Amino acid sequence: MPLQRLNHWREDAHHYVRWSEDSRQVIRLYKPRLQQQLALSPRCAHLKGNGGVKAAVRYALRLTNHYATVARFDISHDYESIDHRVMLAQLRQAGVSRDVFELVQDYLCVPDRRSTGKGMVAGGAISPLLGGLYLTPLDRAMESL
Repeated sequence: MPLQRLNHWREDAHHYVRWSEDSRQVIRLYKPRLQQQLALSPRCAHLKGNGGVKAAVRYALRLTNHYATVARFDISHDYESIDHRVMLAQLRQAGVSRDVFELVQDYLCVPDRRSTGKGMVAGGAISPLLGGLYLTPLDRAMESL
């Protein structure tokens, strides 16, 4: 069943969607499956159960004695720049099931009314998971340094 939106708006350079009740239920149902299939790093502090901002700040403070410089990335506009082809390739590489893949594909298309292949809903139930997946290559590169 394709996701159905009731309305869609932009605020502070982010896309927001109000889903139909059926779509909200489908997204809620699939969210734990997506999270399990992605197996994201526990360092994704923005995900529920990973400590949030406090944990991220504590972790950064622990590292300040080990490194001469610190990099801070502002990802506030990250959702606007998410490339759907890259995201879908990452999902394939992660080996998510076909039904989860199709849900995410549908989820990504909602704010893309101009068919640019970029952007994602901000504040959506699975947006933090997808954002974490999208930034996984950056996380791995930073960990290797």
